[in-house]
Amino acid sequence: MSSSIQHPSLSRRTFLARTSLTAAGLALGARRLSGSGITGVRDARRIPANMSPAMCFAAPRSPAVLQALATQAMDAATQAGATYADIRVGEYQAILMTDQFGTELSDGFGYGVRAYVDGGWAFVHGTAPTPDAVVAAARGAVAQARRNAAVVRTSASSVARRSSAPAAADFAQPPVVKGEWAVPVAIDPFAVPIQDQMALLVSWSATSHRHWSAYMFGMLMWRRETRVFAASTGSLVIQHLMGSRSERLVCASGRTGGYNDPQVMTPRTVPGSGGYELVADPAFYDEIMIAADQALSYAALPTGKMDVGRYPVVFDGATFGAALYPNLGQALELDRVLGEEADGAGTSLFAPPLELLGTVVTSPALTVTAGRALPDFTSVKWDDDGVQARTVPVITAGRLVDYQTSMRTVPALAPWYQREGRPVQSVGAAVAPEADQPVQVRCGHLTAAPASTTVSLDDLIRDISHGLLVRGGGYPATDQQLSSSSLGDTGMFFEVSRGRVVRRLFGNGLQWSTQPFWKALTAVGDASTVGSWNNEASKGQPWHSMVYTTSAPAGHFKAIDVISLR
Repeated sequence: MSSSIQHPSLSRRTFLARTSLTAAGLALGARRLSGSGITGVRDARRIPANMSPAMCFAAPRSPAVLQALATQAMDAATQAGATYADIRVGEYQAILMTDQFGTELSDGFGYGVRAYVDGGWAFVHGTAPTPDAVVAAARGAVAQARRNAAVVRTSASSVARRSSAPAAADFAQPPVVKGEWAVPVAIDPFAVPIQDQMALLVSWSATSHRHWSAYMFGMLMWRRETRVFAASTGSLVIQHLMGSRSERLVCASGRTGGYNDPQVMTPRTVPGSGGYELVADPAFYDEIMIAADQALSYAALPTGKMDVGRYPVVFDGATFGAALYPNLGQALELDRVLGEEADGAGTSLFAPPLELLGTVVTSPALTVTAGRALPDFTSVKWDDDGVQARTVPVITAGRLVDYQTSMRTVPALAPWYQREGRPVQSVGAAVAPEADQPVQVRCGHLTAAPASTTVSLDDLIRDISHGLLVRGGGYPATDQQLSSSSLGDTGMFFEVSRGRVVRRLFGNGLQWSTQPFWKALTAVGDASTVGSWNNEASKGQPWHSMVYTTSAPAGHFKAIDVISLR
């Protein structure tokens, strides 16, 4: 019977849009395979049964080759007169597989050199894997930094800016570090035949078909990278990274059909660092069936639309997580707080930092940590400043206690750290999304703490006489200052009456001002309500995109504006 199941046809663009891997192509990188000659999308049925992803690519360069390029660049920068310089050299390979559109392959090589001379910074990047190219880039960065220093010294506007932000010279140069680190991998996904991986996707989909009106969209993405960091101070580290982004989105044919079918993501879909063992768990099949049951129960509900107004709203864990980074995480990135992104991604409502640190900025129900520890997709031992990454509290019971910092931005917080008896040290949030892209401050994995007592999702909605429940995540849109947000009906909106879900809603959205929103949080759920979310965010000019991930419990907000979308 399952072989006769028909579900709506879907374009590749629509498929990506309805999962949280919307920008999966960005994660794979813009460059196509240069070494092996394979480009674009391939039908897995035409790939030999025993072909593994590794066999689709040219052999990657050895870490020793990347290390030699980095060392030569730093020698050249020092000889050219750099006060300080560093480089990131990286090579990656990636594969994206979907049960709808086959297999897509990508690889890339690049390097980026930063140089500091007499108060001026410069950045030069390239993709030519030769000693002559990296040496020329290093010398070019030093020359440009020297020219930039002259501009800094003579620019009155620059002096005015530096009166309220840390001077370029005041960067917290990290200690000299040397070492090698690798993400622990039990089963190398690049050694597992592609057809076996596609068969896994098909088996997941077949599981959802046990319900005659349920269907599933599946996706697997693997990315491996060797990245070398070197600095003129003598630092030299090698990191071997391996990440997975997989999704199992289960849908049920409802009364509205097509894009508006109820959809439930299985719980363990947050990207992670590790190998094929991340997706080989047989328990995924049970999770798919549970998700199908949930989707079908939603499809059975009557549908309608609520009147505009202010209502109490409960977010499930995935939706709370979806709001956490756009509304909070970006506002904690110190380069943005200091105005360095004013002409790019925007500014922050958490400015000026020294006036806000230690003050209450959210409801006391909210405690959040941020970091790049395993098993997060963006896990590293050292960031792209060569600083060891740390997980730190940023919001404690509603009180702002720290920001996400790099070696260039952390001196702005020196008075606060000194008052707290802490060293003026970056938390390790400096990130170049690709080795040949500029280093920026990027928020690590955000974790909102659940309640320590038993508080289920049902408990959070039980006392609502008339309000909403939002499930399944979503994509909050923010303004450039992060002062306001809106959420369309890309998640699942439900009307709650007398503590019970009574209708599935279409045509409604939410709108809020950020600070009142976080202060309107009255309660969070326990660990059983925790959900995860991932998406991509861009910074800089031109914009560069990077994955972010969050984990959060369900949350009850006492009043949010419900709007009409159509």
